[in-house]
Amino acid sequence: RRSPSEAEARAEAQALSPSRTLSRTTQAQAQAASMESSEAPTRSGGCLCGGVAYVGRGVPGVQECHCSLCNRWCGGPFNAVLFPAGVEITKDDTLSWYASSAWAQRGFCTTCGSDLFWKSGDAMAAALGTLDDYSDLPGPMKQHIFWDQK
Repeated sequence: RRSPSEAEARAEAQALSPSRTLSRTTQAQAQAASMESSEAPTRSGGCLCGGVAYVGRGVPGVQECHCSLCNRWCGGPFNAVLFPAGVEITKDDTLSWYASSAWAQRGFCTTCGSDLFWKSGDAMAAALGTLDDYSDLPGPMKQHIFWDQK
């Protein structure tokens, strides 16, 4: 597989931006929930060993990225959960960040190796499988990016 060009990687960053990935209905719900972040719905998650934990706020949007960077990072498409009101890292004992490109970083646990976060600027996504419970999220997956690299 080839590495994405700078333009493709920027498109990845733009595609993963919460405002571009959520449907209008979901955006409206997220904005309403985000008005008062203390009142926004929350979801918790973390790594396998417990060294990293986080809380996501707002109605999450979910997408699957097929770019070559995500495929190499997590061994397949990255199932991203985007929280419109942000992600608060509540425990970072074993969290480390890798600059996978000039505009994006990937967060992982240095003890158990869990792939946890993707971030670029103010946008940050969590890996779907790191949520403590995602059974009630809408499915099947409806949003894919970099499908042509699948």
